Order: sequence, then C-alpha cells, then structure tokens
Amino acid sequence: MPAPRVELEQATVRLGHRTLWSGLDLSVSDGEFLAVLGPNGTGKTTLLKVLLGLLPLSEGIVRVNGKPPSRGNPDIGYIPQQQAFDRDLPIRGRDLVRLGVEGKHQLFMSVVNWGEAYYSTWRTKGPGVAHHFLEQFSQLPIQLVPADVELARQAAEFKANFNLPYVDGFAAALALQRKASLATSDRDFAIVSKKLAILWTT
Repeated sequence: MPAPRVELEQATVRLGHRTLWSGLDLSVSDGEFLAVLGPNGTGKTTLLKVLLGLLPLSEGIVRVNGKPPSRGNPDIGYIPQQQAFDRDLPIRGRDLVRLGVEGKHQLFMSVVNWGEAYYSTWRTKGPGVAHHFLEQFSQLPIQLVPADVELARQAAEFKANFNLPYVDGFAAALALQRKASLATSDRDFAIVSKKLAILWTT
C-alpha cells in the first residue's frame, strides 16, 4: 500500500501562549480530497503553512510525500486564498510581503515582536480587531521564530549597547542571527545601522 501523501501525528501549533490546534492526526492518500472547515482564527491557513514548510510544528510530526515539508517544494501546488493586500499597508510594505509570497525572500519575525504587535492592536483598537490581526497575519508568508535563550541574550545586549527598547532588541537580534536585513519604518533603529543592514519601509 503506498504511503500517504500527507501525514500528521499528534501535531500541535502554538502562537505565543495560544494553542491553535493540538493532537491532530491526519492522513491523506492519493485520490482523496480534504475540506478543512471552521471560523476565522481557528488555524486553517496555519495548517497550510505547516504543510508548505513555512511554519514548524510546536509538537508532533508532519510528512509530505514521506518527508518533512520544506519551503518551495516543487511537488506542491498552492493557490493563496487571496492576493489582495490591505490598502492601509504602505506600498513598500506590500512589496516586501509580495516578495515573500513569490518565494523570492524569506521573511521572519520573533514571537516577541509578534506578541507586541498583537498587544498594541488590542490596546488601541480592541480585542475584535486584535483577533482579526491574528487571522490576517497567519495568511502572510512570515515565519515566526521562537525566542530562545541566545536570542534573549543578544536582545539584551542591543538594549545595553544601543539603548533600544528590549522588544526592539529581539528584532535586531533576529536579523543579526539570520544575517538578514531588518525591515522597519522606526527611525530609532538608525542607531544600529552600522551593525545591521536596515531596509527602511514607509
């Protein structure tokens, strides 16, 4: 009997302290069709991101064609739910996200900065808009990176050496770790422009 095309075993995804789904066992074989139903914010798009190799599981095992999923897998065809972008997103920000959608650049964000954006949205616009933000964010080609001890140490050093807010230190530390450009519109990051490549957005 041929191996399933898609397999998940006790799969769990957490974003910060929020568990989107857990203990998921799933097998999809040749010739089978699967519909994933549920209200906004329940993790449907997150499941696709896991299968596309854009988001790692918090726990469990996932295999696509018998192997762990990887970004840009030529065996997978994917049509996004929509290509339209929020018109409130600045044009350069749209262009940056489009590069991620097209697979030309990898986009990363520390879970600390993700949490700060969620909190700020909740504080200024209320929980309804904040939950909508989570759903919108889950559709973006941005990989969330856990904050481990090393990242926390580097963030603390950015704060100590450059007087950045600690949460901004995580963004700077992640860019340093990944040898990546830091995309931001916050001019406070100019102070680290000699240490990091800054991609200014508007």
